[in-house]
Amino acid sequence: MNGFLSKMETPLINITELNERYSEALAELNEQLILDEGHSNAMDIQALTARMRRWLQHDYRCYGIIRSSLPIAYALYRDDGDCFYLRQLFTARAYRNQGLASQLLEYLQLRVFLNKPVRLEVLVDNKRAVDFYHSHGFKVYSHTMVKG
Repeated sequence: MNGFLSKMETPLINITELNERYSEALAELNEQLILDEGHSNAMDIQALTARMRRWLQHDYRCYGIIRSSLPIAYALYRDDGDCFYLRQLFTARAYRNQGLASQLLEYLQLRVFLNKPVRLEVLVDNKRAVDFYHSHGFKVYSHTMVKG
């Protein structure tokens, strides 16, 4: 039919704020993210869980999509005063290519990321993420250089 009806037929998802109760499940997804993007982070799952719990208890907030009581996609961010810093946006491998990350990002842009720019970092070799963020209107602002 028309574009409106086809959009309405898209399955509705429930995006909810996640707290430290989800630290272990989020750390498992973070571990997948580290592997998928080729990051040099060598933290084990216990350290990732402790870090996630600390982040959620202090500076960071997290929104996610839950299936069978576990997060399958999440966005972790903090308010840095002059901007929002999106630290992680990730979808579990089994749920990719369904638009979940796009829906999470759009949700945040409409309800949370108001009146301030959003800053994020993407590893230079993570072309899929670079392309994803470009498709959502993000522009390269700076390059971080590392030696050694």
